[in-house]
Parts: sequence; C-alpha cells; structure tokens
Amino acid sequence: MKDIKFKDLFSYSRSALKKLPWFLGKYAFVAILIFIFIDIFLGLFIFYNYIYSVKMEDSKATESPATFKQDVYQRMLDNWQARAQNLESGQMPNSF
Repeated sequence: MKDIKFKDLFSYSRSALKKLPWFLGKYAFVAILIFIFIDIFLGLFIFYNYIYSVKMEDSKATESPATFKQDVYQRMLDNWQARAQNLESGQMPNSF
C-alpha cells in the first residue's frame, strides 16, 4: 500500500485551490450557470423539506382542554396586591 503523506496531500489541495479562481475566470459563463443550477436545486430541496412535505398533524392541544389553575392565579393576585400596597404606602425597598 502506498504511503500517503499529509504534506503531499496538503500541497495538492493547495495547488488545486489556487487553480480554482483561474478556472472560474476563464469559464465564467459556465461557472455562473453551474452556480445557478446549484442554487435552484438547493432552493427546491429546502422548499420540498420545509413546505411541500410537511404534513398537517392534529394538535395535541385539542385532545385536552385548557384548565384554569385557580391557586396559581390567586397567588399572583396576592403578590400583585401586596406590591401595590407597598407602592402606595411608600415602603418600597431601596434597590441601590
């Protein structure tokens, strides 16, 4: 088996990356067409995954009706009234 060195692989990929702008400049029309087709296929893929293939599922919220928690509401009201009384009487704690 041939021993592949990382340095050789890096130098090959570096030289290929250096040639890429020259290729794109030399064949600009073809490169633009390729980018347009890539964009169209990417857009179709995203459209298919997020819009077309989404199936409407029944909401789980309709299975159980919403319940009103009276005790939580009463604690919130008590807290709100205590704060209002502290504000009116001037007993606000110093935040600084």
